[in-house]
Amino acid sequence: MWEERYKSALELHKQTANVDTLNGSGDRDSASIDLNVNRIIAAIDKAEIFNIKIVQSTLMGNYEAAINTGKAALKMLDVELPETDFQSEIAREVIRVNQQLSGQNIAALLDAIEMVDLAQSMILKLLISTSDAAYYINQDLFGLLIVKAVNISLEYGHIPESSYAYSAYGFLLGSLMGNYRDGYAFGQLAVNLSHKFNHPAQKCQTCNMLGNFILPWVKQIQFADAINNEGYQAGLDSGELQFAGYILGNKALNYFYQGKPLPELLAELTKFLQFSEQTKNQWATDALRACQMALLNLMEKTANKLEFPVEIADSPSTPHFWEHQAVSGACLEHIYKGQILYLYGEWDLAQSHLTSAESLLSFILGLIPVAEYNFYSSLCLTALYPQAPPPEQKKYLEKLDANQKQMRIWADNCQENFLHKYLLVAAEKARITGNELEAIDLYDRAITAATDHEFIQNAALANELAAVFWLGKGKQKIARTYMRDAWYGYERWGATRKVEDLHQRYPQLLGEEYGTERGFLNQISVQTHGLSPETQSLEVLGSAPDLVMVMKASQAISGEIVLDKLLAKLMKILLEHSGAAKGYLICESKESWYIEAEAVADPSTNQVRLGKILRGLPLADRLPETMVKYAIRTRESVVLNRATAEGNFTSDPYIKQHQPQSIICAPLVNQKKLNGIIYLETDAADAFPPEKLAVLNLLLSQAAISIETAQFYTKTAALNVAYERFVPRQFLQFLEKDSIVDVRLGDHVQKEMSILFSDIRKFTALSEKMSPEENFKFINSYLSTMEPAISTNNGFIDKYIGDAIMALFSGGAERGRGAVSGEIQPADDAVRAGIAMLHRLREYNQGRSRAGYLPIEIGIGINTGSLMLGTIGGHNRMDSTVISDAVNLASRLEDLTKEYGVSLLISHQTFLRLQNPNQYSIRIIDRVKVKGKSQDVAVFEVFDGDEPELRDGKLATAAIFEEGLLLSYRKAYSQAVLRFEECLRRNPTDRVAKIYLERCQQQLS
Repeated sequence: MWEERYKSALELHKQTANVDTLNGSGDRDSASIDLNVNRIIAAIDKAEIFNIKIVQSTLMGNYEAAINTGKAALKMLDVELPETDFQSEIAREVIRVNQQLSGQNIAALLDAIEMVDLAQSMILKLLISTSDAAYYINQDLFGLLIVKAVNISLEYGHIPESSYAYSAYGFLLGSLMGNYRDGYAFGQLAVNLSHKFNHPAQKCQTCNMLGNFILPWVKQIQFADAINNEGYQAGLDSGELQFAGYILGNKALNYFYQGKPLPELLAELTKFLQFSEQTKNQWATDALRACQMALLNLMEKTANKLEFPVEIADSPSTPHFWEHQAVSGACLEHIYKGQILYLYGEWDLAQSHLTSAESLLSFILGLIPVAEYNFYSSLCLTALYPQAPPPEQKKYLEKLDANQKQMRIWADNCQENFLHKYLLVAAEKARITGNELEAIDLYDRAITAATDHEFIQNAALANELAAVFWLGKGKQKIARTYMRDAWYGYERWGATRKVEDLHQRYPQLLGEEYGTERGFLNQISVQTHGLSPETQSLEVLGSAPDLVMVMKASQAISGEIVLDKLLAKLMKILLEHSGAAKGYLICESKESWYIEAEAVADPSTNQVRLGKILRGLPLADRLPETMVKYAIRTRESVVLNRATAEGNFTSDPYIKQHQPQSIICAPLVNQKKLNGIIYLETDAADAFPPEKLAVLNLLLSQAAISIETAQFYTKTAALNVAYERFVPRQFLQFLEKDSIVDVRLGDHVQKEMSILFSDIRKFTALSEKMSPEENFKFINSYLSTMEPAISTNNGFIDKYIGDAIMALFSGGAERGRGAVSGEIQPADDAVRAGIAMLHRLREYNQGRSRAGYLPIEIGIGINTGSLMLGTIGGHNRMDSTVISDAVNLASRLEDLTKEYGVSLLISHQTFLRLQNPNQYSIRIIDRVKVKGKSQDVAVFEVFDGDEPELRDGKLATAAIFEEGLLLSYRKAYSQAVLRFEECLRRNPTDRVAKIYLERCQQQLS
């Protein structure tokens, strides 16, 4: 047949091979392909058959065979692929891509011409088919194949396969080069190009790449589902079963990590697996079975929490994966196990699996589990950190910082998917390093971010870790609130074994009543007051929507730790859920009670404005004082539904005058401490039925806890600010300490910095004329005036020495900038600070003159050099300090300001480090011998801070002054005298010129 009807035989051979691929029987008929391909004459026709064989081998997981077939086919078409040094070849190809793009808009590539060169068309198809196999075992080869395909498309025009080339290049731009935005643009171009060609097979491939390798890094992962569904259907329509299977495997990954309820996902997996096994799609089968393994464990369908299902056919154990070279399956298995074991508190086992996954991450590059590895690896490190020896702790922190740096990049590109992960790890790091105030804030921000973007499993985890944090602080009631939310989140996710794990590990926070979704809300006791008090036992929240409503409101309250924001949000939520027309929060201050916040409903729209902070508004005439005082005294709630006609407060002046009908006055009590009173009212009778009271009771319980938490946060923040007044925050940063509690005696670091010393002239004589109280007032007034000049120029005050100031400047490197040319250096910051101090002194003296006091003068000396910064003292009392010759020289320069009658002197080390000395008014005034130094030190005066007339005079005579100075050094005293006399003729108040004139005259006498 081949000899007689070559074209017909060739076409039949192609169709048979394609049918075998569709039926998943390519392994059985591979030999016939090899036999018949030798009868094909044209290289392009042979390559087309080889292309089918590549697809068959890839589907069966024979990736090495697929790659070898691809290389052989490309060689037939005169394309040689390198065996080594892929990176250099990739770099050359990327340069070609950039040259061909030449700045044109990526989306505009859609209008490029179609390819007519048949050989280049076949080469491009082979590159694409071979890249599928290379992705799973040789990422460098994958990258090279894709970039070559892109260059062919840019140079020769488009064919349908160009779509996949562009989408894969978009993936490479993001995952390898960090350019996620352009990567997304290429992904969109690819899908649009497949539409233009009306090519459903390419649509399937490009949707897989866009939805699973590109979109999750720039858009919320839930948006990938629509793209995957579109791609899967296109695969079925076109017979592109290979990529249809990949889409199902990736959908399972996305569903798991986006928090899809596990029972729903397990049901989907059964259908997905049936398809992947029928089409013999090994990668998809491995990915799906790894996911199934995780689900069965989390849903208590294995014997215990450490057992993973081995009864599954072709269980995804690591050796099995390696047998068919599906290394990605092994990587996914390790990540799943690492995550699950971490959730159970088996941190060592979890870390072992994650370490195994780390070396395999390149085989799942671009998929969302890469970020999950980063996330759980970091969480494991924070969990293991406290028990690790110091050398290991240092390694843990370095790894943690590296992970967080990458997570920050991802979060910057897609906050929806990654910000909550970054925040939660940051919270755990703050916890282990003792920065408790930061940890409190970060836990709540992580919970909010995860909840806002529907990552219910990660919101649950963040709540659990926050609960553990508060439990460690002895705040069991606060911990119980967070643990309740964690329990609810895991329950919604369907992770029943994790729910059971919470019961076993935290029985003190979760009692037996947490056995059902409604159990912990079943019985609420509400105290009501009408003609006589009675207690009603209420069945509440009988439906899931009620539960969700309360949980959301509760989370909104618990998620706010800034006190003012919490009070405003609390009042708004209480009015919305109670139906009241207005409400007040009443708090105690200095043994009296005041209104601190209010919320009011707009009667025209029935909308509630955000609560308003009032700050100490008296109670009189604004609410029934007798009722409020009763609630304060008895700590009992008052609920009235007809306040003007019944109850014990009908005679209260406010009720008689304003005629409110329904009133709630409830104490906020947490751990027997009264934190405030909530007052709600409306003119409608019977406005607070039992079901509303039950909801309010829950919210008030949360409010009492949240107010205490916010007060704790506020006090801790104030304490931290107070600490910074004694130990500068920058000092802790230089020592790489997160908190003052981490500082140890002897901690030190070497830095190059600029040191500024300043002192008040003749302070001793001045202070002797003042009483001790006047001395303190004067010094504090002066120092408070000088401090902003230092802080606004990026310095910090190391210490006050009586009336003297010692300040340090670290320059650009400590402000998040590298030490490169063109940056602000510490010398510039210090000099600008010195000039600013002199300007502020002038204003300060004007105020002294108005008050009848004499003006004061100060001297400032600045030097730059290496110094040791650290702690000295004993174990019961230590102090921060700096030690260096550079410090001594700065002090010496300040002394010289008195000798020369100038305000600001700098050393030549500082002068040489100025970015642009010409922007300052500077002149050299001396060379001095410094103790311990073999060479003289040049001293410069900076006179930008002088009075304008004096500054202008020094500028006008600067050249003459320097000539005189040089002549005096050469001992040409008579000529020097002429120069200094000229300086004084033009600028009679120049003290330095006068000093040098007198010195020269003495030498001549």
